[in-house]
Parts: sequence; structure tokens; C-alpha cells
Amino acid sequence: MKKTLLIALLIPVFSFFGCPDDLLDVTFGMNMADVTFKLSPSATAGTYPFSEKTVNIDLQKEINKHGGDIDKIKEARVNSMTITLITPDTTDFSAIDMASIFIQTPSMKDPTLLGTVTNNGAAVKVLTMIPEDVDLIAPLKEESMIVTGSVTTNKEVKQEVIMKAL
Repeated sequence: MKKTLLIALLIPVFSFFGCPDDLLDVTFGMNMADVTFKLSPSATAGTYPFSEKTVNIDLQKEINKHGGDIDKIKEARVNSMTITLITPDTTDFSAIDMASIFIQTPSMKDPTLLGTVTNNGAAVKVLTMIPEDVDLIAPLKEESMIVTGSVTTNKEVKQEVIMKAL
């Protein structure tokens, strides 16, 4: 029987900072529930890329919920990112040594690293990623972004792994 490993990837929680006159300091999560990544079974340890996924962005709508104006926002930064194992209950992250998540928009020349996590084979079910200190307001003002990444494993992956961005 083929087993599937589902992982919820919470990326990211952003903070937006407006002009001092506006005093807008908003923190919220970006719901990316429709983004899934597959890691195919492999016979050896190594670094494996995720397939690219396009995410539609409606930042103006989210900012409007908080009474803000997107044009007055000076910067947007990732505050936190976590990876949580969903299923099966008998599996953990011991096969994963490191994971990285990147974004790229149509106007960006190269992908931007959002964050990484180093696990070193720990048998845990939640990993907290270390976000990069990068201003993301320009990419978040675009209509879509491509989310991609990679994982480095320390042993063979015997079953398909599905990572889901929430």
C-alpha cells in the first residue's frame, strides 16, 4: 500500500510597516492553502527541488481589512514560517536535514530566499524556519508569485512526500 506524507507549510507571516504618520503596523498570515509540493521517492540521500507553484496575490484586499493603503506601506518582512507534519502519524522529519523556500515574481530576475530550516535528522513533527531579512513589499504588490524550494535528505525517501503551504 502506497503511503503519502502530508506536510503543512505555513508560509509566511508578514509584517507591514507604513509611514510614521500613518502608524500602520500590521501582522497577518498569507494563506497559501492551494500550494502543494511533492517530493518523490529516492534511493539515495541528496538535495531535491520542489516543483514550482504559482500563487495569486491580493495584498490590497488584505491591507484594506486592516484599514491600510498599500501605497503607504514602506516594507514587508517575513516574521515566521513553520513546517508541520500532518500525516501519517507514524512519520516524522528525521529524513530531512534542511529545507529552503523561495519566491519569484514576473518582474524579479532571480528567486528570493524566504527562509531555511536545518533539522539534522531530528525526529520531530514541527520545524521552525529561519526567515531571511528581505523586504518583500515590491513582490507582494504583484498579482502572482512562484513559490519553490528544496529539501536535503539524509537517507532514502521510501514514499512520496507532499508538502502543503497553508
